[in-house]
Amino acid sequence: MSPEQSAKDDRRLFRARWILPRSGVVHVDGAVQVAGGVVEEVLPDHGAVGRAGAAGIEIVDLGDVALTPGLVNAHAHLELGALAGRLPRARPFEEWVGALLALRAAADAGELESGLARDGRALLESGTTAVGDIDSLGLAATAGPTAMPRRRVYRELLDGRDAARRAAIVAALSVPLAETDHLLEGLSPHAPFSISDELLAAVASTARVRGLPVAMHWAETPEEVAWLDGGEGWFGRFFPPAAGMAGIDALERHGLLGPATTLIHGNHPRADEPRRIASAGATVVHCPGSHAYFERGPFPLQRYLDVGVPIALGTDSSASNDRLDMRRELALLRTEFPGLDPIRAWSAATEVGARGLGLQGRAGCLAPGAWADLVAFELPEPLPADSWDWLTAAAPAVRGTWIGGRPVPSDALQ
Repeated sequence: MSPEQSAKDDRRLFRARWILPRSGVVHVDGAVQVAGGVVEEVLPDHGAVGRAGAAGIEIVDLGDVALTPGLVNAHAHLELGALAGRLPRARPFEEWVGALLALRAAADAGELESGLARDGRALLESGTTAVGDIDSLGLAATAGPTAMPRRRVYRELLDGRDAARRAAIVAALSVPLAETDHLLEGLSPHAPFSISDELLAAVASTARVRGLPVAMHWAETPEEVAWLDGGEGWFGRFFPPAAGMAGIDALERHGLLGPATTLIHGNHPRADEPRRIASAGATVVHCPGSHAYFERGPFPLQRYLDVGVPIALGTDSSASNDRLDMRRELALLRTEFPGLDPIRAWSAATEVGARGLGLQGRAGCLAPGAWADLVAFELPEPLPADSWDWLTAAAPAVRGTWIGGRPVPSDALQ
């Protein structure tokens, strides 16, 4: 059987009360036509659905749900799932990091793999079908696609400006991750304070040759900025001076500040940096749950939006969040910024996140050629007056999740 015939044979229509294929668009009594694991067409109304049904296409009637693209989590550390709830909140950040590293070092491989799988299931359970996952331990391939969202696995690179460590990391960089539609490679030079200029050059070269996206933790704390600006503070106990690595300068110098780069956190940008990020087309990822966990000051959202910086949402790790749930991140964002347009909030958890992960047109939307990664959210009665306000503020219940048009097995959500 040809691939074309096989796709035709599995063609189905997912019909729902509401279809929300992309930010700002709502179809009533429409459907999403799926074949071969991708979206073929979005049918906007009952009449179009009826004509397709008359042509013999199988109809899957989902009833009173809002059918949307799967949510996109632009930043997570699934490997830290085993540490969930084990770190006390009431400590300075540097002590929290030290405690995390000690706990992670004491955990065995089985614990870490189980925690990773558990956090992957938690994301699926709450409607996330794609995630940007930082991998510092090489656990990327330990969980199969049925138990996990699609993952852009960012291989974390950190040499502390130590030449011996750098040589081993550069050698490992030459071996690509074995990619599938469910497991895609990315690179994560950890942060401006923890990576040498030489390693950043190697990352830039590898990213260019292999066409890989890059993610970096950046401007997360005021202590980071103080260290990079003047060598002050506790960072000096762990890292040598970071001359020339301030802010986003190093990324620009190596050609890494662009549309394929996500900057994680970005809580303390310097005065000119939002405009430079916008000009380059890079994405900033805000993690509301982790931000609240650490009781950080206000996130400078408006400074970014005023100059056109794309803002995506992430969960960070379950070591620094009460749970991994992008619905909760949306609700926290809406609470944090009550004046934010809910359509823009939804975009941050779908299209913008997909763009940041290098998955634009494949994830975060329902359009011809996109992956058929769907989520059905249960609609309340009476129906909400504003679909986007409800969807982003109410954390609605998930009725079903599909990846590539196939339902996520129920045992993966238990």
